Amino acid sequence: MITDWEMRRSELSHDCIQNSFIGVIRGVEGNLMAERLADPFNLEAVKEIAKRWALWSNFAEDLFTSAIHELSPQKTFSFWPLSNCPPDTKYWLIPVVVEFWKIRTKIEHKLSEAQQKKDSLNAVVDEIDRFLATTKELNAENVGSYSVLVENLKQAAIEFQMSLARLSVRYIAL
Repeated sequence: MITDWEMRRSELSHDCIQNSFIGVIRGVEGNLMAERLADPFNLEAVKEIAKRWALWSNFAEDLFTSAIHELSPQKTFSFWPLSNCPPDTKYWLIPVVVEFWKIRTKIEHKLSEAQQKKDSLNAVVDEIDRFLATTKELNAENVGSYSVLVENLKQAAIEFQMSLARLSVRYIAL
């Protein structure tokens, strides 16, 4: 059974990063390589990505905050046969089971890595915002800087997506 948390993680990875970021960035890169600098898509698409990222970044933060509670085996104590455990046993057993699970899955390390990748992506989006605030059109003078920013955005998005993949329930269970 796929949990709500896993569906939200998948939505962030697939809908936001894969489709909204990487797919659009590849289109911009294609235009830049073909020297179609006048195409408004080059700036507008990246501007839209940066604007949407603010919402997705908050979504990611909520996802990371809820991960241990949503994914840990503590919920199994709500179902038979563990639901039959006496309350005084659950009191000490649940934290022990969750702690063993954290150690086995290295979930805290994976969450920390994902947070770092999100922060890196935030930093690139901030750089792009600053560039776009002062740039109305691409030309021979600024296209080099913009190309580097777009490549950095793509790389940061890919690295963030990989860190999300390591948070997949199937990956954590290994």
